[in-house]
Amino acid sequence: MELGSEFSLEDFRDPCEDNIDHFLREFETLYVDSGRSALKLLAGLLPPGKILLPSYICESVYTCFPADCVRFYQLTQNLQIDWDSLFQQIGEDTSVVYLHYFNGVLPGEAMLQKLQRAREKQNFQIVEDTTHSMFSASLTIGDYGVCSLRKWFPIPDGGVLYGRNLNGLTAGGEAPWVRKKVRAMGWKQMYLSGRREQSRKAEYRQLFAACDCALDVQRECYGMSEVSRKILLNFKDAFRQEKECRAGEKSRNRGVSLAAAAGVDP
Repeated sequence: MELGSEFSLEDFRDPCEDNIDHFLREFETLYVDSGRSALKLLAGLLPPGKILLPSYICESVYTCFPADCVRFYQLTQNLQIDWDSLFQQIGEDTSVVYLHYFNGVLPGEAMLQKLQRAREKQNFQIVEDTTHSMFSASLTIGDYGVCSLRKWFPIPDGGVLYGRNLNGLTAGGEAPWVRKKVRAMGWKQMYLSGRREQSRKAEYRQLFAACDCALDVQRECYGMSEVSRKILLNFKDAFRQEKECRAGEKSRNRGVSLAAAAGVDP
């Protein structure tokens, strides 16, 4: 057993109908290599003007937007939206309100209705970062949703942008670090199952670190890898596992046949 760190490479079975495509079926979707790539692509669709972000947010989020357009609203001590702070900053020059529901806790209907009235008056767009809340609600009132799927599932890469109209937005190719990530995940699974000596643990950790560094300096936006798409097509089983984890139940171990399919050396 290993706590924290990165996922190991898990098995996938035949595609099922109740997968992530089905879960997001009411939206147009674009699957990419990471949440930050989804945000960079989305930035090109958003109108110019002031962008309101929560004050506690990853650097990889706010650097996706022009620095001179970004403003921050406050959060409460439990990382929920400080609605007074948010509404005080909404004005005629507001183009985007960015919502992040930390820990998957959704706001009350009254606040959402108030935000909807403000949107109708000021004509801004709403982006929801659903990385924490996708399984609470795919969207509440957002025009667009962005989720870093690799935070949820044992996939080497993965993010998704979704909304009613993506204006034909596309992303192609595979990020150059994905093959290394697949190899590291396969090695980790072999280590956890006792099929790889403990001394090799440092090797897969170095590979994980190298992939993180490559993503941090990456400027291009890539599509999601075929390996990740295959895993996500087994969304029904993955979704059940995540629901069990959220309920504090122990998720079962799975095989590593994907390692061979992905070309991972034993």
